[in-house]
Amino acid sequence: LSKTELRKRGGLSSTLVERLDEMGILGNMPEDNQLSLFDDFF
Repeated sequence: LSKTELRKRGGLSSTLVERLDEMGILGNMPEDNQLSLFDDFF
């Protein structure tokens, strides 16, 4: 699950998702669904 998917599937506004992120509720949820092969190395 990503923030983009949360907006689309959950019907949440961008502002609400930003506020949830600022409050730390979303943890380290990625912005989008793209995976990087190098995320675990750095």
